[in-house]
Formats: sequence, structure tokens, C-alpha cells
Amino acid sequence: MITFPQNKKQNSYIIPWIITVVLLFFFTGAVIFFKDRNNQSANLDDIVSRTGNVYTVYYANFNSSGVFSPTNLSINLGDTVSFQNDGKWPIRIVSESSNAYLNLEGFDSMEDVMPKNSFVFTFTQKGVFEYHNEYIPDQKGTIMVK
Repeated sequence: MITFPQNKKQNSYIIPWIITVVLLFFFTGAVIFFKDRNNQSANLDDIVSRTGNVYTVYYANFNSSGVFSPTNLSINLGDTVSFQNDGKWPIRIVSESSNAYLNLEGFDSMEDVMPKNSFVFTFTQKGVFEYHNEYIPDQKGTIMVK
């Protein structure tokens, strides 16, 4: 049998402790009950094996001027960009040499991308990648990988 002290001052200390213990039991029960109900933790294997999205950057030229569209593209790590030549003449797509100073891997189509063909590159590093048409360096674009 539990006996409580008859002193009112001592009773005023016991009641908050009893309330605290009861609340701790309820909190512990809630944690145990809800711990597996909605498991939203990320598994590292799921992140690593994530299949990236594929984006297309179109190149079109009119007379002697050409443009990449979109000129600026923001993608996620592991995404792929397909550079589609919708122009009349071959192009060669290369990343800017300044990317090397930032320890970013560059990309280069290594050969001409003929009209109606494409060059595909998957980005495995975060950073800002500037690129251009090797034959007309003023025709530029930027890929931002986050």
C-alpha cells in the first residue's frame, strides 16, 4: 500500500513527479506504437541506385547563328543530358576549359554531332558546367548539377 505524507508541502512535490512519470509512460508507448508505422528513412542503396532523369538540350542554327535551348539547365547528380543537333550543320560540343580548374570532369563529343543526331553525357559530379560549340565558341550553354 502506498502512503502519502500528510504534510501539504511534501504533497506539492509528489504530484508533479507522478504527472511526469505518467507522461513519460505515455510518450514511451507512443514511440513504440508509431516507430514502424510510417518509416520514411532513406536507404543509401536507394539513393545510389537512383535512375537519373534524361534532359534534352536542342541546338538550332539559323543562317550563321546558332543557339542551345535551354541555354541554362539545372539538373540533379546522376542525370543525363542529350544534346540534340536540330541545325543544318555539324557541331562539336565541348565543355569550357575553366571547368578543369575547378576539378570538374569535362565532356567532349569527340567528333561532329551531325544534324538530327545527338551526343549524350551523364553528370557524375556536382557543379556548374559551361559548354560551347567548338566551331563557333560564342554559342554557349550552362548545366548546373546539384
